[in-house]
Amino acid sequence: MHVIGLIATLGPALVLAGTGLWAFWRRSPVAPKTFLSEAVLILGYAVFFNLAYPWYKLGYYARSTTVVLLAIASLTRVLAAVRRSSGIKDLLSFTTFDWVKTVAGVVMAVVIPGTAINMPAYQAVALGSPFSDGVWYVAQGGGSILVNHHYSVIEQRYSLDFVRLNSAGRSCSGPGSHLESYAAWGSTVVSPTQGVVISAVDCLPDMDIGKSDRDNPAGNHVILETVDGIRLLLAHLRQGSIVVHEGQRVDAGQVLAQVGNSGNSSEPHLHIQAMMRAENGTWIGIPLKIQGRILHRGQLLRSSQ
Repeated sequence: MHVIGLIATLGPALVLAGTGLWAFWRRSPVAPKTFLSEAVLILGYAVFFNLAYPWYKLGYYARSTTVVLLAIASLTRVLAAVRRSSGIKDLLSFTTFDWVKTVAGVVMAVVIPGTAINMPAYQAVALGSPFSDGVWYVAQGGGSILVNHHYSVIEQRYSLDFVRLNSAGRSCSGPGSHLESYAAWGSTVVSPTQGVVISAVDCLPDMDIGKSDRDNPAGNHVILETVDGIRLLLAHLRQGSIVVHEGQRVDAGQVLAQVGNSGNSSEPHLHIQAMMRAENGTWIGIPLKIQGRILHRGQLLRSSQ
């Protein structure tokens, strides 16, 4: 669970609940039910959007629809306040939950999509899809720590985490503790470009949900090097599924392996990153342009061969 999500969610909710209980105990003229109800609303909002866990768990379409509805509700409240003569005074009278909805709407509608601007397109490596089929959700990706928890690590800066969605727009159907319940599990991973296999690790176990191998964070993986010297890492592959070997030349679309849950992984997914060697000899992350698009968190990739 993400600490920032917990603090941002539980903090305001606990403050409101505490204020409501204090008002009730002191018999304050301030209605304690207002504070308590807002605390419950914030907690419900957090649970619904999975702030303490990846948002895609809810399902892409349900989440997107709800964001739009909340944004419309917040905008309606703002316009109603502006229409009245007191204007700013009414705006300042927003309840805490009103502000939560407004800020959340701005973040989801403006800030998060805007992080794509922070990814230098001139450095992007053009790739095909790393999948043979399916609809894939970008769970992590973008030019900001807000949408990509890899961003702070220079080699992983613009990396992408893909989870597969089923027909209901969810990454999992069935018991969450079973790897087979996840749509991504066992999906075919193909080479997104021509290149040479620099490394292929296939011996690490797939981890149970809730466990991870922090000693081998990439898990089973394949590293490709393009003719331009750019290296691609495809990680968290299924044990025993890699069908290429070190030194082998591969073509775009050639089968490499299957999606697994090896390494430091929360659920079956594919991690992919592109790196170029800097003048000082270190490897730095560069953006990936997949099927002509520079992707960030919240977007979909539809693959078919």
